Amino acid sequence: MIRKFGRLDAPPDLVRSIFNDVESWPAWQAGVTSSTVLDRTETNLEVEVDGRFMGHRMHGVFDCRIEPDGFFQHQRKGWLKRWDTHWRFMTPPDGRGTTLVCELEIDAGLIGSFVPKGFLQRFVDRVFSETLDNINARAVEITTQATPGPTPAGDTVTLLEVFETPIGYEILVGGRRISLDAKD
Repeated sequence: MIRKFGRLDAPPDLVRSIFNDVESWPAWQAGVTSSTVLDRTETNLEVEVDGRFMGHRMHGVFDCRIEPDGFFQHQRKGWLKRWDTHWRFMTPPDGRGTTLVCELEIDAGLIGSFVPKGFLQRFVDRVFSETLDNINARAVEITTQATPGPTPAGDTVTLLEVFETPIGYEILVGGRRISLDAKD
């Protein structure tokens, strides 16, 4: 088993939502070029994934499970004899961001006999590092979209204006004038 740990700036709930949004995987999962949900229940997904890994095009079908503190992926069809990835999203002791844990079980089968010793570990290190950077960037993108900035002055439309007059108030609603007399 290969186990990797990393620190993300985003809170665990946002990291969880990024993982659960399967259609966005190509935006942040290193090497993934497309991902399609074939079947979905509340906590289980069947996902078809295409990607480029180690210079080769790969295609696979994964059974995935959404967990309270993580996300589990099991390759059902694909190039490798076995590929299981268990992602865990943990709140660090200081309470800021997320500690991301990746537990990876890979059996490359016959293909593995052609791979030099240590190559898989170096490959996983690189992909995990890219994935951390991409998740951080995706989290910033999501939070920036969710927090609109101020509207530029040229794009504002005044819908309501209220003016105090000597006898009451004058209200302009969408350019239409309404007068209200104030009685003592």
